Parts: sequence; C-alpha cells; structure tokens
Amino acid sequence: MIKEFYKTNLTWNDKITSIIGKSHSRMDDLILERTPKLSFNDDGKINIDIMYPPEGELREDSSPYDEYYECIKATFSLDEISNFCDIGCATGHLVYNMSNDADSCGIEYFQYHKDHSNAIIRDSINIFDIRDPYEGQMKFDLVNCTEVAEHVDPKYLHVFLDNLKNLTSKYLILTWSSTYPPHADAPPQHVSPLPPDDVIKIMNEWGFKLDSEKTSKFLSESNKYSNFYFWWRESLSVWVKS
Repeated sequence: MIKEFYKTNLTWNDKITSIIGKSHSRMDDLILERTPKLSFNDDGKINIDIMYPPEGELREDSSPYDEYYECIKATFSLDEISNFCDIGCATGHLVYNMSNDADSCGIEYFQYHKDHSNAIIRDSINIFDIRDPYEGQMKFDLVNCTEVAEHVDPKYLHVFLDNLKNLTSKYLILTWSSTYPPHADAPPQHVSPLPPDDVIKIMNEWGFKLDSEKTSKFLSESNKYSNFYFWWRESLSVWVKS
C-alpha cells in the first residue's frame, strides 16, 4: 500500500530518477498514519496550507538566526556579497540581519510569516510558491535555503532545483534532511529527504560544486553557539555556482 502511494504521488521526474537511480525517496513507513493526511490540490501539488498551521510554524525567537548570521559573517567575505536572498525565509529574521551588509530579500509561501515579520523588512519578503518556475531576472551573490528541500513535492523537485540555479550567481547555503520524524503524530512534511551522496549528485547536475572549505568553516563556527538549530548542522553545506 505504501509502495503504491509513493509510486502514484511521490515520484520524481525522469531526470532526477536517472541521476540517483531511484524514483523516490526512502519510504516513510509511517506516512499513511501521519496527520494531517497528505492531500493534493487539483494541479497535483501537495496541499501545504493544512500541513503548516501558523501556531506550529511561527518562530518568534530570533537567536538561532542571529547565530546563523554570525556563521555567515565568519564564512564569507561580505564585501563580495552585494545581494542576498533567503528562500523559505519564514518571518525574515535572517533577511533582517543580512540587510546590514547587502541588499536583502526573502521568498516565502505563507502570508502569515510576512505579516509577523519586522516592519523594516516586510516589503522585502516576496510571497511565492517555490514549486512554480521563477521567471525573474534577478540573481543573488548569496542564496540561503534551509529547511525547504526535503519539504518540496517530489513531482516539483526539478522546478525547485531550477529555481535555485536561476536565483544563484555565486554561493548557495543549503540544508537537505535525510530523515523522517520518528513518531506518527508528526505531520508528513518530509516528502523528499535525501542522503548526502544523492544531494551531491543532484546539485552537481544542476550546476553547483560543493565548497568543502566553506562548509567546514560554517559548521565549525556553528559549534560556538548554543541556539543554532542542531538540525541545520546535520545537513548544511555550501555550494559554488559552477
């Protein structure tokens, strides 16, 4: 039953399948037991509005993002970063911090995040579904994308990857979880988790090269801080647009 559910609803396109040699992520044995149940809109997209209620998503505490910002400053020469974009920026804590150093903006699906953002950067948060093709011309010296990739519908993952490529001119900071929540009471949010080796194969195919030195520097710096989310540290990597 789970195999059929994945085959019908959670498979990648042919390009991704050919790159990593499988048609979907490692199956979540609890996916049919999780609540709310996965449901799909008429266009085939997962209905994420019911999956991410504001009471479970709003992050009022800026300290993890403040510490993340310190890691960015320690890893990159910000003199080389003229503009910055945070994909899946939530309430924009990182956009606010980076606005001290570069022309900064965010991309966010949920209006409630923008509504709860700092008024200083609210107009810099763009409401956009990253599963839709980005058709703008703007590229960014530094793009950040944390806690997004594993949540993207498998059928739209190639669109998301195209968007990363089209938005990035120099550097990309990316997290991509390989895990599922261990208990059935967690919602089925991780629909595209991938192990690091598969992430590397996909990112290379989409024109990115892993920057091992900057990745190590960022992670080493993160160990200095107590509020830096541990799940960021588990899969964070820095990429150079090749």
